[in-house]
Amino acid sequence: MAFATKVQLKGADKTFKLADTVKKYTLRDYGFQEGKQGNFEFERVVKPTFNDSREVLFKMKVAADLSGFTMTVTNLNGMQVVNVYKNDTLQPLREAVENLQADLVERGVLEEIA
Repeated sequence: MAFATKVQLKGADKTFKLADTVKKYTLRDYGFQEGKQGNFEFERVVKPTFNDSREVLFKMKVAADLSGFTMTVTNLNGMQVVNVYKNDTLQPLREAVENLQADLVERGVLEEIA
């Protein structure tokens, strides 16, 4: 899998990079799991509200040496990329994904690139 230094979700306006201050323990504290090859993997089911039936899977993988990462939003089985920016019916999912990204920025994992 190819890691990138800058990542933008499909259809999104915002571009992110790993924060300069990110450390391996920061990733572990946030819930990333260390894989067999040392890469850090994070998956979270994203729902607009607790009782909403619409769900997507936010997936992020960080290289073991923190040199790059990947970030995608997929369907629940992880096989198909979902564009939450496609139309207005996906607005609640879009906001939920953006809230998760904002939390990653606040915790020092990601930085938004202007």
